[in-house]
Order: sequence, then C-alpha cells, then structure tokens
Amino acid sequence: MFSYLGKTGELALRLPEQERELFLKKYKTKLCKLYGVVQKEYVMVPRSLLRNTKELKPYFDASYAYVSMLKPKPGKSGQPMRVNSRHKWNSEYAEEH
Repeated sequence: MFSYLGKTGELALRLPEQERELFLKKYKTKLCKLYGVVQKEYVMVPRSLLRNTKELKPYFDASYAYVSMLKPKPGKSGQPMRVNSRHKWNSEYAEEH
C-alpha cells in the first residue's frame, strides 16, 4: 500500500526515508497515526498540498515507486501473499464483459 485516504479526507503517503524527511520539513507536517499507532513510513499530506495536484503528483509517483521496490510480505505459510481469488474472478469477469 503506497497511500492512505481516511474517512474524513486526510491523505497519507508512504515514502522512502530520505524523501520522507524532506517532505516532513518542507510541509511542516507529521507522520501518520492510525488507531493510536504511528505509521513510520507514512507522512500526512497537508490540505494545502491536496489542492495543488501538480506539486503533489511527484510525491505520489515517489510513493508508488518506493512500494514497487519492496519485497512482498510472506503469508502465514511463509509464501508471498496471493491476490484474493475474488479479485481474480473480478478481473476475469471484466475481461469477458
């Protein structure tokens, strides 16, 4: 997961360490906190930046690129987690219709 959009419209992005530190300083924001737990790799996107999509886009791109480089978490059996079969069915259904 490279981004998080909360119920009330708050947005958090997952960034690599160097990019994250620069983002926190530049936008004077903080790390994301969900259910009382600080998500160390996620930064809160300030509302002012949400309105400036041109300025926000490179951070979305960096977030996606960072997550794409991460290794998948192993499942319970030690194997990489697989896509839910429901998702597979939906993609097959979409191709047919």
